[in-house]
Order: sequence, then structure tokens, then C-alpha cells
Amino acid sequence: MTTVYDIAKAAGVSPASVSRVLNQREGVGKKMTDRILKTMEELNFKPRWQATKARSIGFVVFPHKDCLAYPYNANILSAASEVLFAQGYHVQLIPQIQTQEAFEQLQHMINMQQVDGIMVMAFHQSYDLAKLVDMTNIPHVILGGGDDISPDHQVTSQSVEGGAKAGHYLWQMGHRQIAVITPSYHNAVHRKRLEGVQQAFAQHGASAQQVHHLVVPDVQFAVSEGAAIDLMNRPSPPTAVIATESVLTIGFMRGCRKMGLSIPDDVSLLGFENAQELQCVDPAVTVISSLARNMGDAAAQCLLDQIHHRQTQVSLNQEMVLLLRDSVARIKPS
Repeated sequence: MTTVYDIAKAAGVSPASVSRVLNQREGVGKKMTDRILKTMEELNFKPRWQATKARSIGFVVFPHKDCLAYPYNANILSAASEVLFAQGYHVQLIPQIQTQEAFEQLQHMINMQQVDGIMVMAFHQSYDLAKLVDMTNIPHVILGGGDDISPDHQVTSQSVEGGAKAGHYLWQMGHRQIAVITPSYHNAVHRKRLEGVQQAFAQHGASAQQVHHLVVPDVQFAVSEGAAIDLMNRPSPPTAVIATESVLTIGFMRGCRKMGLSIPDDVSLLGFENAQELQCVDPAVTVISSLARNMGDAAAQCLLDQIHHRQTQVSLNQEMVLLLRDSVARIKPS
């Protein structure tokens, strides 16, 4: 069995330095740490506490503020964790740092049997990491992701179709001038939702100008309050607004209330994702939902199938459903 002393000799360092690296203590420079870790992998060294299978899943999230406070993300993680826990696995949250550094960390965790598989929550900031992981033979699932992610290990929602359902519904309710509020256009999910709305209106013969697109710089209540004031103070305000994220939906409602506007009497509102808050506000918000818990369930099962070699190519494109509530009014087209 390979020992700490064998690692030290092969790497040309002291046993104390190897011990510090193993226990993640300070006092060893990055260059020496990298050499020790590389030697450990080359000699297939496993500390005694890692000699058995980890039965652990690494869940990579982008470390922006309140990432897991968003209901969509939290519901996916909660559902996936429940499935994995029932099968004897636990989940490690891994905040993504720089793409290459994060990828090397994940590879090391797999090689050292610290995790059995990887789930990547693919925000647009982490698309590059998702692509790197997707090119390996590491058991993995990408949740969301851009257009260049292989569908063989991807769980996502039918964002274009969901957007189209929103557009068709508002057209059927008589709305001919609408606005769509999205966060960064670089995020594939929100971009596809917008594309679906635009396609639906185009199918009804509408011009591009009948679907106004407003990009907000951040997903915050105050930002979408400002979007409400901007849109509704225009000479020809929209009769309906689609917000592609739940925080933006609630912020828009708050902005309207500050202006003394009533939903849906003065403007109709349609949201995305079935956050509990959107069911409890007055009026309850009509939404297009991707059934996030179903996605979490499916992602966990896809990963387990890979780990246990039941199936190596797995994917799911979750249907989005329209949940009718009280925030959209029918109007007579002018």
C-alpha cells in the first residue's frame, strides 16, 4: 500500500509537506501542492479515510449572491438531494471559481474518489465549465446549459415551447402589444423563452415591434420595479408583460403598486416558474412552469444510471405547462 512517505519520496518533498496538503493546511506553496497532488494521482494514492467509495455527489453552483435562494434552483437541488439520499448518497455543494481551476478541482475529486459524480447547474456564467465536464467520461449531468452541450447528459426544459405557450395564450386573451422582461440575454434559458414568445406572435401575423424586449442587468426586486416604471410610463405601454424569472415577476408587481396600477385591470402579468410566492400574492400569478422538482428527480436518476452503468447516455427535455390563475385579463383588440 502506498504511504505518505512514498509520496514524499516520489515528489521530492518532506512527509510533513504531504501531510499538510492532505489535511488542507497552509504552509505549502501552489507549485509544490500541485506536484504532490499529481504524484498522489500517479501512484493511485488513497488516504485511509478515502479507501471506501465516497458515495457523494458534487453539485456545482455559480457563486453569485443568493444563487440557491431562487425557488427554481432550490427546488431542483432539493428534489435531486432527496433522490440521492434515498440511495445512500450525500451532496457536496461546490461553488465554481475560475473555469479551468474549477474543472481541475472536479477532476481531482473524482480521481481521489471524493465524489462519484458531478451535477452542474449551468448558469450562463458556467457554460464553459459545463462544456469541459461534458467532454469527459466523468459521470455527470448538466442542468440547463447552452446550445453546444451534448444532449446525452443534459436535463433541461422546453424553453422555446414554454415561451410559445405564453405568447399564444396572451394573443388568445386579446393582447397585441406586450413586453418581455429577461435577465442577461446571454442566458440560454431566458433567450429561448423570449424566442418562443416572438415566434408565437409572428405566427399570428404580428410585427416584431409588438413584442418589446427589456433586458435588466440583475435579478433583483428593485431592478424589476424600475422596469415596471419604465414600461408603464411610456406613451403606449404594453397591455401585458411577461417576466421570465420569478423575482422579476414579483418586482414588477411591486413597481406597479407603487404607481397605483392594478394587475390585471391596468396591465396583465405572466410569469415563469411556479414559485410559491407567485401562488400567494394577490392576484395569484399565471405562470409557465417547468416543474423544477421533476427536473431535479430526473437529473439525480440520470446520474445514478451512469454511476451504476445502467445507462451511459441520458437526457430529458422537460415539458413546460401553463398554470392559469388571476393575473391575466381578457381584452378586446382595438
